Amino acid sequence: MVGAAKEKSTQNKNALGEAWEKLQLLFDVSQSWIKGEYKEIPVGSIVMIIATVIYFVSPVDLIPDFIAGFGLFDDAAVIAYTVKQISSDLDNYKLWKEQKGLDAHQS
Repeated sequence: MVGAAKEKSTQNKNALGEAWEKLQLLFDVSQSWIKGEYKEIPVGSIVMIIATVIYFVSPVDLIPDFIAGFGLFDDAAVIAYTVKQISSDLDNYKLWKEQKGLDAHQS
């Protein structure tokens, strides 16, 4: 699922704007959690991340992706909402990555 989401995000990088970078962070933290590298995040935050990724790759959206100019608007809104809700958890993850000497988007 994360692979499909990464592919879709790469194909739509320009359309996603700022949400693209935030989505990459969600991919990173979820992969680090799945690999067992980073477990200092509440399960509720992981559930929100997974739900967001599922919504992003799902062909069933509030606004279908094929609608030019608006198709990814709802996806970007869901990503922004998730990032806002778990911002302190994401800040802790970024700090953990810095302490480990990991580059952005590297897990």
